[in-house]
Amino acid sequence: MATVGVQVLSMVALVWILHKRLKGLPWVATGGPILALAVSSLLCGFAAQVSLDGCQLLLGSEGLLRQLVTLSVSTGVGLFVFIVLVVQLRLPEMNFFIERLQQKLPSLAQQSIATKRLLKMIRGRR
Repeated sequence: MATVGVQVLSMVALVWILHKRLKGLPWVATGGPILALAVSSLLCGFAAQVSLDGCQLLLGSEGLLRQLVTLSVSTGVGLFVFIVLVVQLRLPEMNFFIERLQQKLPSLAQQSIATKRLLKMIRGRR
């Protein structure tokens, strides 16, 4: 928790310095997406914690294999929730990320129809 506090404090300080240097920031335009991403991150963490607790309740927490399974499931659920929420935000940075991903993995985008549909959905062209 201390690390999170330090990171939030650093972010606020850097945004304040940027505000001073630019002689004003468009707070609504910049604060809205940042707040939406912060809420998405909180919901992602909550979903991961709930799925971890559920998996531990069903499978137990004894043994390395069970721990790996519960960790994998909770990580996957959290990542899925975050991706769904970020896609709904339709941030312009997502297009940049998708283009970079297609450059790094061109065969991924060409092989799968489901991947093409997902990329169209993320870009907002349904």
